[in-house]
Amino acid sequence: MKKSLQLLAFLIFLTFLAVAASLGTRWLLPVGCAMCGGAGFMNPHRAPDAHHWVHRQLDLSAAQDKALQPAEEQYARKVEELLGEIRQANGDLGSAILKEKGNTPRVQAAMARVNEAQKKLQALTLEHVFGMREVLTPDQYEKLLGLTGEALQQMDCKAE
Repeated sequence: MKKSLQLLAFLIFLTFLAVAASLGTRWLLPVGCAMCGGAGFMNPHRAPDAHHWVHRQLDLSAAQDKALQPAEEQYARKVEELLGEIRQANGDLGSAILKEKGNTPRVQAAMARVNEAQKKLQALTLEHVFGMREVLTPDQYEKLLGLTGEALQQMDCKAE
């Protein structure tokens, strides 16, 4: 009985991780600019709204908007690639759990691939945010960092 409860708790935890990873990447990631503002301005599934929201928050000029466009397009492509990697890795993890029925090396390797893809996505996001500095005024950049920092602080994934 105790083993069954432990397995159930582990499966619930893994489900939580998969959902958190999926929501975290959608909530935290910038689509055209920056990182997640309190309203999820980086949500890849709401790219146009997010893009415009950030631009309104930063009060970008037309010249700044034009200067950022190539980097934003490249960033969006890379985000989609990494989200695909995360989906694939999560699928592999699910398959490993169903086949192995325990915390085996195969399950651990699949989890490591999920974590690595998420790590790459967060690093890409931060690189994008910091890369915007050269186009933004100092005040705009500070505001962008503030929005980014606040968004990350609001992502509280504690189990209650």
